Amino acid sequence: GMGGAVGVWWVWSVIVVWMVWVSASLPQPPVPDTDTTGDVGGYMVPQSEPWDEGEGLVPETASVPVDPKDLPMLEHVHFMDRSTENYLFSGGTPLAADGTFAWDTLHAFLAKKAHQEGGFELPEDFFLVVVSFLDGHDPLEAQYLRTAASFFHSNRGLGKIVRWPMGGEKSDPSVFTEDQQREMALNYPRWSHDRLPQHLSQLRGLLKEKAKNLKKVTNGKPVVYYIHGRSGVSGAAEMRGAYGLVYQFRAFSEVVRECPDEDPSSLHALQWFCLYVRFVMGNPLNCTVPSFASKVPSSPRPRMM
Repeated sequence: GMGGAVGVWWVWSVIVVWMVWVSASLPQPPVPDTDTTGDVGGYMVPQSEPWDEGEGLVPETASVPVDPKDLPMLEHVHFMDRSTENYLFSGGTPLAADGTFAWDTLHAFLAKKAHQEGGFELPEDFFLVVVSFLDGHDPLEAQYLRTAASFFHSNRGLGKIVRWPMGGEKSDPSVFTEDQQREMALNYPRWSHDRLPQHLSQLRGLLKEKAKNLKKVTNGKPVVYYIHGRSGVSGAAEMRGAYGLVYQFRAFSEVVRECPDEDPSSLHALQWFCLYVRFVMGNPLNCTVPSFASKVPSSPRPRMM
């Protein structure tokens, strides 16, 4: 009768209220701070604006004398990919021993690697976009970022510097169960410290961009994108590995070889990205870390990218 219907309605109301309360009580993943999207292998992810210069001002850390031994500058420059008009390279920090931006040296290294690793001649006149993964908290990194910004401010026709601070991931995917890995991989673009899916999508989009669409910035020149961490073997290897997994069909066991043994954070980030590609994008990759790769605990020392 009417009393029974009211009773059922009351019970369902209590259940709904309880479910809403439980849902609100559960920890929620952080919401991306952008609402634009990009495409990584067919999967839409949040993305920042093209030419976004990242964190803006470099921390005001006191300048220090530059010792070339402290900054293995261009030791690990590599050609990564090219489009019809643009080119992509990775490597270490382009800072000369005298503390200036190493434009001439970098230019020579890029031309050399284009010939050796890409089998082509790099145009003599190009617009250089330096994508730096340094956060600038280390005095040497801060000095470099200020030097590079000053160089391109005085030479606007040569290029510009863009900052995407990266530091790897502290959490080791191998300590989680496969169900936990899947759950975390599904939300990876939201919690990734390095915003690897977003930055990878943006980098690919810029590489494929037509020169005429960037003419106001580049004066119609071909664009060379040079991504770098500190030495070219952590942050650069992380991005290079992610790029290889998605766009060059490389195996995880192959790209992970480039991650440094002494710093597992880039290896962790690359493994999380591999799991993201596997569970979200449906690419049946084997994301198990090979036995040759380091699994030492994360070091308390400052991040050396």
